Amino acid sequence: MIDTLASVRALFDGSPDSVAMSEGMTIEYANPACATLFGYPSPAALVGLSPLVLVAPAARELIIELGRRRASGVGRGV
Repeated sequence: MIDTLASVRALFDGSPDSVAMSEGMTIEYANPACATLFGYPSPAALVGLSPLVLVAPAARELIIELGRRRASGVGRGV
């Protein structure tokens, strides 16, 4: 499992695409491309922040509402 995690991290760290992963409302991982795209000095600067920092301010309430709906099961298929 550790080898798999290291391989995935190496893949994401080297990706030119922005990648961030969160657990609940906390960013647990961000790659260098994500930090650059959003103007942070390093990926570590994103860890521990809310993923909402990566969402346009005008769209944050919508994202919060969609999260509430998802958590309550609204919109899920049968």
